[in-house]
Amino acid sequence: MLLSACRAHQARISGLAAHVARTTIHPFILTFKSYFLLLVQTTFQASAVDLVHVDDFEGGSPQNWLIGHRSSPNIPVNVTTGGPAGAGDNYLSYTSIGSGSIASRMLVFNRRLQWEGNYLALGPVGFKLDVRNAGPTPLNLRIGLSDSVGELDNWIATAQPVVIPTNNTWMSVFIPIQEGNFTVAQGSVSVSNVLADVESIRIFSSAAPAFRGDVIDATIHFDNLRLVSLPSLPRLSIEKTSGSAADVKWTGTNGFFYQVISAAQLPSTSFTTNGSAMSGSSELRQSVGTSSGNAFFQLQYTGGAKE
Repeated sequence: MLLSACRAHQARISGLAAHVARTTIHPFILTFKSYFLLLVQTTFQASAVDLVHVDDFEGGSPQNWLIGHRSSPNIPVNVTTGGPAGAGDNYLSYTSIGSGSIASRMLVFNRRLQWEGNYLALGPVGFKLDVRNAGPTPLNLRIGLSDSVGELDNWIATAQPVVIPTNNTWMSVFIPIQEGNFTVAQGSVSVSNVLADVESIRIFSSAAPAFRGDVIDATIHFDNLRLVSLPSLPRLSIEKTSGSAADVKWTGTNGFFYQVISAAQLPSTSFTTNGSAMSGSSELRQSVGTSSGNAFFQLQYTGGAKE
């Protein structure tokens, strides 16, 4: 299993697998004319370092990444140069042909020890990888996880895709591994049950949450697939601009994507997204507007990609 097989490596990273998520609420109430604005701050106790395992393909093999038909000439292949670091940097390439049954879907999977284990026990984590779309079709990149290895068993998938355009350019992709980011795509098991006992992982392109990739003509290159712990979410602040408009501000960590969400009251199980996901290591601003009354804003991790 991922946690037991990599025990020695985990010891070298100061036992980060023992960290668990801790949510802390810091309310800040600011009065703007006739309404109140409340910021809800969520923080995680973790640090942004690599955890457990990285697939960088420098050994020359596909590192156990497969498709369902091993006899296909379109199996994932290790390319020895041209990765994100340039000449001499290996990466993995896969082409789906978009027709027939063999190699028609944009999907690769791995069900070996390197990705198995209890992801919840690692604390708040996310996937980071480098991706290049070298084909003619935009990719709706998703991660799928299962507590078994069968095609028709339990599967969860990221609810929102990360769109990879057809620009043949390496991009850094981040996908948080949190219960709220996934939906059940196959079976009756809960998202948390799968995250607690992952036995198989898939990288695929699908327009809708699913456990199988779309039938498309596409080519994907990827490298440096790894699990990282999530840094603490930064503290929010707010600055009035005019009328009922304001800017929510925070300082981000490069390579991670953030989303401002809001609710009309607390507690709430239904938050609304405000604007687009943002990334960067400098001060980030999200313009928000409210009507008279209370507005509750919170920051969360979300998936994204950038060159």
